[in-house]
Amino acid sequence: MGITAPDWNHCGDGATGDEPVGCTGIRIGGFERCLGHLGQEERLAYLATLTPGDDIDARGTEISGELLDELLDALCRPGEERPRCGRARFDKAVFTGAAHFNMVCFDKGAWFREATFRQDAVFAGALFGSAARFDGAEFHALANFDEVRCTADGTTPAGHLVFRGASFAIGPWFMGAHGVRLLDLRESHITRPTVAQVVADHVDFTGAWFEAPVTLKASGASIDLTRARLAERCTLTSMEHHVAHSGIPAYPTAPDQRPSVTSLSGVDASMLLLFDVDLSRCVFGGTHHLDQLQIEGSCVFAEPPRGRRWTRRHVIVEEAWWRGWQTPGPAPYPAALADTYRQLRKAREDARDEPGAADFYYGEMEMRRHSRTWSEADRWLLQAYWLLSGYGLRASRALGWLAASMLLTIVLLTGFGLPQGSPKQQATATVPPPGGKVTFEIDKQDPENPTGDRFTGKRLEKALEVTLNSTVFRSGGQDLTVAGGYIEMASRFSEPVLLGLAALAIRGRMKR
Repeated sequence: MGITAPDWNHCGDGATGDEPVGCTGIRIGGFERCLGHLGQEERLAYLATLTPGDDIDARGTEISGELLDELLDALCRPGEERPRCGRARFDKAVFTGAAHFNMVCFDKGAWFREATFRQDAVFAGALFGSAARFDGAEFHALANFDEVRCTADGTTPAGHLVFRGASFAIGPWFMGAHGVRLLDLRESHITRPTVAQVVADHVDFTGAWFEAPVTLKASGASIDLTRARLAERCTLTSMEHHVAHSGIPAYPTAPDQRPSVTSLSGVDASMLLLFDVDLSRCVFGGTHHLDQLQIEGSCVFAEPPRGRRWTRRHVIVEEAWWRGWQTPGPAPYPAALADTYRQLRKAREDARDEPGAADFYYGEMEMRRHSRTWSEADRWLLQAYWLLSGYGLRASRALGWLAASMLLTIVLLTGFGLPQGSPKQQATATVPPPGGKVTFEIDKQDPENPTGDRFTGKRLEKALEVTLNSTVFRSGGQDLTVAGGYIEMASRFSEPVLLGLAALAIRGRMKR
């Protein structure tokens, strides 16, 4: 397929019958050729007309390393090291040599749409007056944007660096960037194993394709990985550890340097490792293989509001939306949240993180309790399980119910279960008229219901003994009234269950 003619007045050098378009570089004003095809005298004449702050238009031009150096020198005041240009247009330009835009000041923004960088592209320390667009650009070697700065001048959105659809072989590196509000890497493509370092307020990797193993080191950024395609292992981690061990100064943008992941929807989590990241705002719904997600280091999750009603635990943002703890988002139904919690629980269990698994188990049971997809009987059982012991995870609740049940049993036994006195045995005998063997029948009086003063110290002591024996499935051997027998049976059923729930909760607490 031949080259398509651009929508600007292009050079056309090298056009033939088979390739009628020729060079696509835009013609330099006053000349019939693009900057790359000007003769030496013409090029020097053009460069002599440039002053710092002038607009540059080199769309579609093939630019060597030497030509770029000459161009930037012409935009630099004598004795200064920072070239300055107004609006820079390099759409579809081809940089055949190393493209060193170090310290260049782009007062009115820069456009490098579909540009090709065949060697290193270095923009370290560059200053963008407004937005910089690299949509569809191809970086065949290093893409270094360390220490770039964005200011609020210009009419386009300030602080936006756009690389939508760009292709990177090595990088991209954005360490130490300042004023970058949005680093747009949507649908970008990283083709080789690399370590990418980013510093920005927000990084958008929506639809990005990581074809090779990638390590993303970020600092103080919210990162969106919606529908990102991970063909190989991808690691997202905080840059704090990197700068701490390399001697490189940190560039804080927030008190907490951990990157914040905002969405994993549509991502294959089996290829993802998260280390020291903030997941308090992360949307997990729609993530594939979430049960295989690796979470390491001190990752942070959301928590319920402070107060007596809510106990501290890890929650996902979708539950916070559903309960109204945070500004409502597209909250799914409880059944979907239960499935998300179940997969996260399995991931933490496989990682031997019992505290994290317990929190996600609690969230799973909470969503099952509120889900209408379960039968009423199942939901009532879950309601009782939650009320009595917090799904076997709240030791204080189970112990409280156990203490209350034992106290109630003692009161009921003292008031109604213990007889008025110890029943006495009676022996009766029948003597045959002519004499002979005497037969005795020993009977025991039925326990009498208590009357008078029931709550005495002695009766309370006996009631306590019966209750304690009942708690461990033993019979105290104490004579009881009919009501007392039923009270003891109820105690021997309920209190051991509560004791078991308390023991289960205490075991879970000790492991945490």
